[in-house]
Amino acid sequence: MTIHRIAPLLLLAALASIGTGRATDSAFRLIVHVDNPTAATTRAEVSSAFLKKRQRWDFGGKVLPVDQDPGSGVRTAFSSSTLGRDVAAIKSFWQREFFSGRGTPPPELGSDEEVIVFVASNPGAIGYVSLRARLPSTVKVIEINP
Repeated sequence: MTIHRIAPLLLLAALASIGTGRATDSAFRLIVHVDNPTAATTRAEVSSAFLKKRQRWDFGGKVLPVDQDPGSGVRTAFSSSTLGRDVAAIKSFWQREFFSGRGTPPPELGSDEEVIVFVASNPGAIGYVSLRARLPSTVKVIEINP
C-alpha cells in the first residue's frame, strides 16, 4: 500500500478513537449509598476501590465495589475510562489475584437495577450504572475528578 492510501485510513482511525473516548467518559454514572458523605473522588481512588486496594472509605466504612456483567457496554466504558484497561485485562488481573490467593473480584451483577439495589442495601457500596438508569433516593451520584 502506498502512503497516499494509508494516510486517510490513519486519519479516520484517529478521529474515531477521539470520538469514542469522549463518549466513554460520560457513558456511566458512579453511585454510592445515599448516606455515604463522599461527593467526589478521583479516578485513582475509584480504580483502587475496584481493584480492592482501598479497603475503607474516609468515613471509616468498608468499601464494597460492585461490577456489571463483563459483556455490558457500561462495564466496557467504566473499565476503559476509569480503570484504564479493557474488561479482558481486568478479568485477567482478577484471575491472577484469585489463583494466587490474594483476593476475589467484586461481584458481577446483570443490570443497572441490580447494581442500584446492591448499592442501596450496603452503606459502603460503590457501583456504576448507565446514564439511562432511574436512580431512587437511596443512592446518589458522585463525581470522578482527574
